[in-house]
Amino acid sequence: MEYFGFLKELIEQMLPNKLSKLGYIFIFLVFVFIPWALNGGIFNEDVSLVSEETVPYFQTNTCDYSINSIVRDNFFNDKIEILPNVDSSVQCFGKINGVDIVNEKIKIYIGTNLNVDFLLQSLFFIFLMYLIPKTKTYIFKFSFFFPSLLIIAIVYLHLLGERLFYLPLSDSFDIGLNFKNFIIPSLLLVIFLNFYLINDLIKTRFLNLINFFPFVFLFNGSFNNLNLNFFVLLFSFIGINAIAQNKYNKKISLIYLTFSIIQIYNFEAKNIVFDIDKLKGFVNSSQNYPSLIFWMIIFYLFIIGVVFTINESLEYIDLSLIKLNFLITGALILIFGVFSAINPFLNFYTYYFFGLNKPAMKSLSSTDGNTWRGLASSAEAAGEFFAFTVLFVVLLYFSKKIEISNLEIFLLIINLFGLLRSNNFASTISLIFFIVVYFILKSRLNFGLKVGVLFFGSILLFAVYSLSTFSYERASKALLQNAYKATEIGIELPGDQFSYNAIDNLNFGEILSYPEDSTNISNSLYFLTKRYTYGPDIKYLPNSVALVSAISLPINRSEKWGIFIAKYNPDPQSLLFGYGPQQITEYYLGHRTKYNSGLVLPHSSLLDYLIFFGLFGILFITIYLANSIWKNKNNYFYVCLISFLLINLIKSDSLLYSSSLLLFIFIFNFYKIDTEVHNSK
Repeated sequence: MEYFGFLKELIEQMLPNKLSKLGYIFIFLVFVFIPWALNGGIFNEDVSLVSEETVPYFQTNTCDYSINSIVRDNFFNDKIEILPNVDSSVQCFGKINGVDIVNEKIKIYIGTNLNVDFLLQSLFFIFLMYLIPKTKTYIFKFSFFFPSLLIIAIVYLHLLGERLFYLPLSDSFDIGLNFKNFIIPSLLLVIFLNFYLINDLIKTRFLNLINFFPFVFLFNGSFNNLNLNFFVLLFSFIGINAIAQNKYNKKISLIYLTFSIIQIYNFEAKNIVFDIDKLKGFVNSSQNYPSLIFWMIIFYLFIIGVVFTINESLEYIDLSLIKLNFLITGALILIFGVFSAINPFLNFYTYYFFGLNKPAMKSLSSTDGNTWRGLASSAEAAGEFFAFTVLFVVLLYFSKKIEISNLEIFLLIINLFGLLRSNNFASTISLIFFIVVYFILKSRLNFGLKVGVLFFGSILLFAVYSLSTFSYERASKALLQNAYKATEIGIELPGDQFSYNAIDNLNFGEILSYPEDSTNISNSLYFLTKRYTYGPDIKYLPNSVALVSAISLPINRSEKWGIFIAKYNPDPQSLLFGYGPQQITEYYLGHRTKYNSGLVLPHSSLLDYLIFFGLFGILFITIYLANSIWKNKNNYFYVCLISFLLINLIKSDSLLYSSSLLLFIFIFNFYKIDTEVHNSK
């Protein structure tokens, strides 16, 4: 404990209350530059331009040169790509640990280490927290000690449950707690150190956290080698204090506990690992009881912690400051995205220190569908963020009369350019739509007429767009067609005179004539095929499956939702109550299809939460949301913001990212904010 006290005192001396800008820059450079130079020097005269000719030399002399030793001659070398080598030893941290030539690109693998990454990235995120301005001190019921011990126990449960995920990262990975096992005790010690350092920081900045939460979209907080997220752990720490202070929703907690008990009872453990890829830090990689219980606990504590933070800081929420921080974050996402795209070193550093779920794009050119995501995990997520930021700024101006400064106009233009580059058509249309909706709601028309205009106007616009682009006959069958294309049919379907089988001819009813257990068709696909073929149908209304299919095609979701239907094969209990929060393994690997590798997501947070919480969970969430919107139907600002998010969540997996879930929780609780705006200017 004396050592921690010394370290804390040292940091406080390094970070005085009125640190100069030069001091901030110096500390930032210490974090970014020095650790990577400790093992191999800053510059090395023996190292020149990395090229195809020097690749054999680096392949022979691995773990000899640090990343910083090649910066000088290779900073603008567009032939190289720098990637983390996640299973390196501590001795090779920051050093070149492998070089390969792939598709005319020289891939340089820099050694990273489980323990060093956790310590270094944690300290950087704590430094970012220090930059949040102080408010009055908030006194938690417990100091750091008790919540920290609980977090340590919970994280140990995580390491125990996701052991198979960590084994490839270290040959010596062992979940045992003994002096011969360095990895686990050191990770748990870092957690204790983290919250010891955070303890005083959070007391004086707790009431200001929500004002600066937009920056989690820039600094994602995911660890390089761990399936953990710094900010998820932080709000879980706060969540423990919320429970200790008896400030949490007991009815919802009881419902959550009931779901959890049923999910545990229905759970089937399997010795498999799911490739979490860009979802790292907020999705389970394994399928066993410890990992299931960990994600149940951490998901609950995270939500409790976020809601508690919002409720306790309502008086200090500054909409002007939040607006500015959204604009700054959006601008920095684009600017750092551009820098990361044109420079391999910056690409590596932004990925590592920003805690990105996925490295930034490596070029300024667009990818499939003419999209560009920059620092974001996906172009879709980037587009949603930029569109929301613009909507938030516009509605604040008209509803709260919060002026937009010249600087903010400039930042707004950058965000609009980011939205344009993301090429997220749906987010752009929904942005325009909800700006129009806001003005219609603000008009003097009576409420019923407003609802009628919006409802029938929306249907008319969507119908005109859809039918002008796709025929209803084709659109109504696209969903099932894509589902069958993704299915590994267990029998050979006979062809006609043109060798076209039932799937080619869109004759799905023929497949129902075969025994269900012989076709390898998921039970959800079997049910929807029967529903489409035999009904029941309601007079004057389209078939429900055909209608969903017709909607999915123009929004470019028929393929992704079709794959979901092909894979989703729940038993009755899982259909009703789900597999558990962040449990995607059974859905993805439990039923064999043509998409059992890589990461093909449902592309719908609605479907994601159907996997997690089942039909009853979706029903409860829908009623809870509808009730909140109805109670606040005269708060047009709130209605437009929450509706914008809900519409976009139907067609995106955003809630699989902790930052997007944090945003959704904030907006859902937005009605609590006093109409009086605290102007920070």
